[in-house]
Formats: sequence, C-alpha cells, structure tokens
Amino acid sequence: MIRKSSIMLSNYIKASTWFVISILCGFFNDFILRYISVNEAIDISAFQAIFLRFISSAMILFPFFMMQKTRHIDSHKLTKHAIRSVLLFIPMVLWTYGVDNGTLIFATFMEFSIPLFVSIIAYLFLGESLKGRLLSILLGIIGISIVAIQYIEFINILVIIAMALAAILYATSDIINKHLLNDNEGITNLLFFSSVGVALISLPFAITLWKCISSYQLLLYFIQGVLGNLLVYFILKAYELTDISSLQSLRFLSFPISLFLSLKLGDKLCFKSLFIGISLLIISLSYSIYNETKSSD
Repeated sequence: MIRKSSIMLSNYIKASTWFVISILCGFFNDFILRYISVNEAIDISAFQAIFLRFISSAMILFPFFMMQKTRHIDSHKLTKHAIRSVLLFIPMVLWTYGVDNGTLIFATFMEFSIPLFVSIIAYLFLGESLKGRLLSILLGIIGISIVAIQYIEFINILVIIAMALAAILYATSDIINKHLLNDNEGITNLLFFSSVGVALISLPFAITLWKCISSYQLLLYFIQGVLGNLLVYFILKAYELTDISSLQSLRFLSFPISLFLSLKLGDKLCFKSLFIGISLLIISLSYSIYNETKSSD
C-alpha cells in the first residue's frame, strides 16, 4: 500500500512537471500570436495562420511518424482522430480571433475557464473524482475573474463569446485525448493525425483568403508549430501518468507571466485588483497540491 502511494505521488509530481511545461509552451504560442497582431506584420486570416502553424507541425512530426515500427491504425481510432481534428480546428479559429482582437491578459483568463469544463466532463465521461479538485478550480477562477472583470469594458462581446466556446471545445478535446491514451494510442499518432487533420480542414478556407507574408512572419508561424507540438506532447505525457482533473489548477501558474508580457505588449493593466486575484490563485494552487499529495498518502 505504501509502495502504491509512493508511485502515485511520484507520478503526480512527474505529471505536474510535464503539465507546467506544456502551459508555458501554450502561453508563448499566444504571445507570438498577439505579438504578430500588434506589430507591423501582414494581417492574414485566422485560417491561414492556423494552416501555417499546423502544416509546420505535421512536417516536423512526419519523420517521427515514419520511424515507428508500426504505423497501422484502426478505423474506429481514425474516426476519433477526425473528430479531434474538428474539435481542435473550430476552437483554434475562435481562439485566434479572440487573441487578435482582445488582450493577452483576457485570453489568459478565458484559458483558465478550461479546467472547470475539463474536470466536469472528466467526471461525467471518465469517472474521475472531483473530491477537493472543484473547490481549488473555483477559487482560481474567482481570483482570475476579479482581475479580468476590469477588462470587460475594453473587450468586444464577440471576443468573449468566441473564447468561451473555444474553451469548452478545448476541454472536450482533452477528454478525447485521455480516452485514446487509455485505449493505448501512441503519442506520435495523436500528435501527427491532429496536425494533418487541422491542416487539411483549414486549407480550403486559407486558400480563398491567402496573402503573401514575409519570411520573418513565416518563421514565427513555424515556431508556433514547434511549440504546438511540444505543448500537446507534454500534455499527453502528463495525462498518461495521472487523472486529467488533478492537474487543472496548475494552469493558473501562467497568470503572473501573462501580466508581465501584457505590459511588454502595451496592454492596459488594472493593478487595483491584482493583489486579491493573485492571493486567491496562490491559495488555489496550494490547496490543489496539498489535496493531491494527501490523496497519494
């Protein structure tokens, strides 16, 4: 029993490390997107931006996919990969629109609503426990809300709706990822098929709105593709080791980084509410870590 608890604790620590690294990758992806939108870059459609990112991801992954000993995939899994691609493409369009037209700090807030959706869906479809986890997530969301409410007047309602829908769809995609991992699907397959799927779906839309861009801007989208692969890889490595819902509160760690980079991008910050919001985040994270390590004892 003691050995089992020790293994669970070790897995949680490893999973937390993978998950935090994935958060940083995702955050810097958003930063690049926001950086492109506020600098003198050619304004391209969300479809073209998504295509360039995911075709880069697919090109990087292709050699690893070909090097696998077996590349056979069951038809029912292929259907699930197709669904994953759609569930990734739609929120990517919505999220790209939201980051382009909103602020980085507000995008971070909307990202922090994902843990709530993930935990509830994981409870309904994967049978994961919500004991102690829901309270931690709600505390974190309240903390972020105290800060983000200051930005509502600066944000278009369409941006809010787009990013809220994207958050729900991202959460659903996470659950499918965990389901496929439980079904012994390889991480390389999960990465490669989603990249190819999203690139193919976005291609017709991208072609109709295509604009030529500079090599520097193309490089930034290529970097997004690299970071996107790393993001999903680290998330899947984390999900292999522990419950999805046990990791969700760790998403709040990117909030202080968001504040700093928002300043660098010239976004307006409301410092009055920052102390309360960050204090609640610290409580949320501390409680989450305590709850998960205690459960492993």
